[in-house]
Amino acid sequence: MHPEIFSDQPGRCSKCGMALIAFDGKLKSAARGNEDKGLGVITWRSYMPLIVIILLIAVISVVVFWNE
Repeated sequence: MHPEIFSDQPGRCSKCGMALIAFDGKLKSAARGNEDKGLGVITWRSYMPLIVIILLIAVISVVVFWNE
């Protein structure tokens, strides 16, 4: 569902192909609650998955080169 896609006649969504529904001019509360809030506050904990992946690659590289 793409709430930004509007049409005054029946048809299909240009992004996903779903059937478009009639729009009566009133937004439902669920549609209004879907505003993009962005990433929010980024802290060092946001980078933990990246740090773990880099450390795993480094450890695996050391183990591989150590065994050669």
